[in-house]
Amino acid sequence: DFEALENFQGKLICFNSFLWTNVNRKSALSNLKEFATSMNEEYVKILFEIDCPSYENYAEKVWANITSMTFYQGEQEVMFMLGSIFR
Repeated sequence: DFEALENFQGKLICFNSFLWTNVNRKSALSNLKEFATSMNEEYVKILFEIDCPSYENYAEKVWANITSMTFYQGEQEVMFMLGSIFR
C-alpha cells in the first residue's frame, strides 16, 4: 500500500472514511510514534501534511474544527468529511 501511495504524489487521492487530524505537528508525530510501538514492525508509518485554507471562504465545508469535542485535552483537532479529495 505504501508503494501505491508513493505513486500518487502530485495526483488526486480520496479517503473513503472520515479523516481525523491534529493541527500540531509535534503532537501528531508523538501520536504516530506511540501508535507505532503497538503495531507490527512491518507497517510503514506515514505522516500526511495537509494545507487547507480557511473554510469560511467556501460554500461547502469539507472539514470541521473538533477541538472542543476532543477526548484529549489540549489537542487541536480537525476532522475531514467522508470522501475528501486531496492532491
